[in-house]
Amino acid sequence: MASIRKRNGKYQAQVRRTGYKTLSRTFTHRKDAQEWANETELRADRRGMPENLKVLEHMTLSDMLIKYRDTVIVHKRGHKNETIIVNAFLRQPLSNKPLSDITSEDFERYKIKRLKSVLGSTINREFNIIKHAYNTAINVWELPINKNPLLCVTKAPTPRSRAKRVSLEESQDIISYAYKIQNPNISLVIQFALETGMRRGEILDVRMEHVNIKNSTLLIPNTKNGHERVIPLTPKALKVIKSSKVRNGLVFPIHKKALGYHWERICNALSLNDLHFHDLRHEAISRFFEMGLNVPEVALISGHRDFRMLFRYTHMKPENILSKFI
Repeated sequence: MASIRKRNGKYQAQVRRTGYKTLSRTFTHRKDAQEWANETELRADRRGMPENLKVLEHMTLSDMLIKYRDTVIVHKRGHKNETIIVNAFLRQPLSNKPLSDITSEDFERYKIKRLKSVLGSTINREFNIIKHAYNTAINVWELPINKNPLLCVTKAPTPRSRAKRVSLEESQDIISYAYKIQNPNISLVIQFALETGMRRGEILDVRMEHVNIKNSTLLIPNTKNGHERVIPLTPKALKVIKSSKVRNGLVFPIHKKALGYHWERICNALSLNDLHFHDLRHEAISRFFEMGLNVPEVALISGHRDFRMLFRYTHMKPENILSKFI
């Protein structure tokens, strides 16, 4: 906002913009002061005004992340998990450093230190959120940050992708033991996971209104990547749905914590060490390929939009491939 005032027989023009230092100049004639003010405002609108870095000296990384958490993350589908990650990072000493002083080296040192206590994947999730917060601060909030410091930070090393397969005998034992549990949904959810390759959250969100019995298809409106998909249902998957006791529209009315508790109970009882519920998705996708489905067909079911990511979930058995040569 430009202002012109007369002082000691001359005219002083001032131009102010949020995030920048105030510019002023004195002229003998009011007309000259007005022309200078107009030109300076025009340059400011075109991002040509000198940056006021002092705003970064008074804003910490914590301040930026809190604003990002409360104005951006809150609208995301995965806001609960991202909020937990941000709140945990706010307890780190690095978050108290002014934005003007933070460099890529700070994040590199933080990464090296954190690797002593957490997995690289945990750090990478933190950095992905913070990197987006910086991009938002630069491009949306127009903070005078010269460069996103995380652009030059390498990703933390992560463990190799799991190659865990669930044998036919193991899956039968799991289902048989699950039948003994008082809650019938446990066995049904496990069977459905092996038949569809769906994620746990997607299965627990299945509603009867999304099931097309006539066409043997299921609409999955809420997915990890935000893109709904329609998948074919095998006869076994349809049988599971028909045998479920729908409550409030939910085909599998069970809380994820209850499912997690019973899954751990089953694995302990059967001595299945290091078996995750997500491994059922791995197994189902691998079975799809062994059945002869091609990559686009499997991707349609699994929801992978990047075929390269799909191969991380696929671990085919050599003996099953060998049978195709005979």
